[in-house]
Parts: sequence; structure tokens; C-alpha cells
Amino acid sequence: MGFFSKPEIRQFNYTPRYWDPRKEEMEQRRVRIRKQLQEERERAMQEDSVDFDDDTEFKPRTSDSSKEEGRTPHR
Repeated sequence: MGFFSKPEIRQFNYTPRYWDPRKEEMEQRRVRIRKQLQEERERAMQEDSVDFDDDTEFKPRTSDSSKEEGRTPHR
């Protein structure tokens, strides 16, 4: 123990940085392709979906039409 306090030992914190342009390009490509696939899936879902707001006219089956086709009506 002395009259003067000694300063703490300073640490040298060096973190090496490595830039890989191929890896960065591949990651950007993956992100772009995933985005395109997601958009295609969403578009396909919209095309395959049923539009319930459509003004389609509903015609109930009558017993006359079933006889014409040679079927018996369900009871």
C-alpha cells in the first residue's frame, strides 16, 4: 500500500471485422427471393379465394328439374 493509487490496467478490446461481399450478396438475394415467393403465394391465395360479395343469382333445385335429369329428389 502506497501513498498514490495506481491506475487500473487498460484493456485492449479489439474485435476484428471481416466483410465478405459474396455472403452479403447471397443474403440480399435470399431476402429478395423470399419476398417474391411470399408475394406469389399471396397473389395465388387471392386468385383462388371465393368472392362472397359477388352478385351471383341462386336458383334452388326444383323437383321438376331433377326429374328431367333422371334423378330422384332428396328428401
